[in-house]
Amino acid sequence: MINRRLGTVLLGALFGALVVFMWLAARSEMADTTFALVVIAVLFIAAGLLGALRSGAVAGGVLAGFVAGLVSALTVPGDYALFHTAPYFPFFDVAALVDTMAMAAMAVLLLATAGALLPGLSKHRNRVGRSIRAFVAAWRHDPKLVA
Repeated sequence: MINRRLGTVLLGALFGALVVFMWLAARSEMADTTFALVVIAVLFIAAGLLGALRSGAVAGGVLAGFVAGLVSALTVPGDYALFHTAPYFPFFDVAALVDTMAMAAMAVLLLATAGALLPGLSKHRNRVGRSIRAFVAAWRHDPKLVA
C-alpha cells in the first residue's frame, strides 16, 4: 500500500517536473505559449490517468495530479527569480497571491480528476448505452408514448 502510494507521488513529481520544463520552454520563447499551455493541460490529465491506473482508484489519480500541481507551483517564484517580471515578489498584496494560487489549484485538480475518471469511462458508457436502449425499447412498446 505504501509502495503504491509512494510510486504515485513520484509519478506526480515527474509530471510536475515536466510541467515546469514546459513552462520554462514557453517563458524563454523556445515553444509557442498556446502549445505549451495545451501540453501542460494534457500533462495534468495524464498524471491523473496514470495515477488512477497505477493505484486502481480515482483517489490515486487525484493524488498524482495534486503532487504534480505542488511541483509545478515552483513556476511562481521561478517567474520572478529567472525573468524578473514583477517588482514585488510574488504579488503586490497577499490576497492576490492567495486568489491566484487557489484558481491554479482548482484548474490543476479539475484536469487531474478528469484524467483520473478516464479509466472507468467505458464501464459508465456501457451502462448509459443500456439505459438508452431500454428507454427506446419501452417507448416503442407503449402506444401512448408513440402517438
